[in-house]
Amino acid sequence: IGIYVRDFNRGLERRLRQAGLRIVPYVCPQAWAWRPGRAARLATACDRLLALLPFEPEFFARYGVDARFVGHPLADLLPLEPDRDAARAALGLACDRPVLALMPGSRGQEVERLSAPFVAAGEALMRQNNGLQVIVCLATERHRERLQAQLAGLPAEVFIARSHDVLTAADVAIAASGTVTLEALLCGTPIVVGYRLGALSYHIIKRMMTIGEIALPNILSQRALVPELIQSDLTPLRLADAVQEWLDNRAAVQDYYQTSRHWHQQLRCNAAQQAADAVLELCAGA
Repeated sequence: IGIYVRDFNRGLERRLRQAGLRIVPYVCPQAWAWRPGRAARLATACDRLLALLPFEPEFFARYGVDARFVGHPLADLLPLEPDRDAARAALGLACDRPVLALMPGSRGQEVERLSAPFVAAGEALMRQNNGLQVIVCLATERHRERLQAQLAGLPAEVFIARSHDVLTAADVAIAASGTVTLEALLCGTPIVVGYRLGALSYHIIKRMMTIGEIALPNILSQRALVPELIQSDLTPLRLADAVQEWLDNRAAVQDYYQTSRHWHQQLRCNAAQQAADAVLELCAGA
């Protein structure tokens, strides 16, 4: 059972399968988003694929891959009814003032590219909204050290590796693209997604993309549920305007919350047990 790290696992799985072992990767590569040729290669490299998203089995079946949807572990981990007051109390935040979370990613290059526009947007929103509490969630202490100068002018609490609490506590978040966008959906927290790559990397990846959205809430719901600001669109002004729309538009927030509860239910399938059952079925010859 190879978990998630496809680049490392691919060669190992192929050799093990040639030696007679059955191979079950847990977590699909995002071949439905870019480089679909990876799906065809999986047909000869694995015996069963465990999928976290409900549309993935149908996609991989086109390439002859036996994929089983097992649910998403995050949906099992997070409560169906988020407790915002408890999360704010845990972080030492006031319950009667709005909260904006800044989440510039977990990789060093992400943080370097995204933190400046995220922080500038946070500063602008604090000027526009009296009493707005801004909090920053970073993956490691090293990221905090790198951002000390940028954060010096922003009166914000910084939390390390506490994304569940931060997202549950926030009224809205500015977040990098990635799993955090799904986490925000499961926490019922509206987000604005911002992302920026180097120009050459963006040009190459854009040519490989087969879908128009990058945020998982949009991909799941098949509509522009949350704003995506990519490359040149990622400016402090546009980020601030998109966040302000969430803060002002209660109907949009309610629609988002109802959609988030639907997808939480769809993804909450006891993923660990479902995955174990799928492996045991394979071992039994089913």
